[in-house]
Amino acid sequence: MRSLPGLSHHILMIVAQRIAEKALKVSENRYRSLVENMPDCIAVYSALMDGEDFEILEFNHAAEKKEKITREEVIGHRLTEVFPGVQEFGFLNILRRVWHTGVPESLPVSFYKDNRISGWRDNFIFKLPSGEIVARYRDETSRKQVEEELFSSNSKLTQLSRITRHEIYNQLLALDGFIEILHAKAPDPTLKDYFNQITKMSSGIAATIRFTKEYEQIGV
Repeated sequence: MRSLPGLSHHILMIVAQRIAEKALKVSENRYRSLVENMPDCIAVYSALMDGEDFEILEFNHAAEKKEKITREEVIGHRLTEVFPGVQEFGFLNILRRVWHTGVPESLPVSFYKDNRISGWRDNFIFKLPSGEIVARYRDETSRKQVEEELFSSNSKLTQLSRITRHEIYNQLLALDGFIEILHAKAPDPTLKDYFNQITKMSSGIAATIRFTKEYEQIGV
């Protein structure tokens, strides 16, 4: 039979362990709630086969929504199994480097594609003290689509501007030629000022056309 001091010490250890377990559970719940409610996509990985592949440990709600897949379908599975395009995407090599060096890295906006999904992703990867790798990323597909549509529209406007400018310039050359012919055929001194004004206006239009070309070339 244990003595009273020994029994008290044993009870104290049990109580302390229960308190620690409860605190750990509260901490884990707080961590999970934080991760689940983040607007950014969060995925946590554990290295397999000395970093040849990675097991997916966590996958928050934002990631589920963006990747059109549930946590149950990814947790415990290999990264290359769930997302077979990670090697070409460049993500797998960065995971390996971060796992080996512990130095955080970014994968600038890049295009991911496999047989199931595709889109533009912006990744930041870092290593936890536990050795697990965390990827925080955003879906930039909508922004890239807007940029591409804007670029396409600008290209079309630029092409239209060049064609229009070319046609106007050709017509001005013809107009200047006709003015010279008319001036030669009607050498009336009273019309000289009118011819000069017409020529001046034509030159002004040509200068404006040249300015639009220069403005276009500097990319403003």
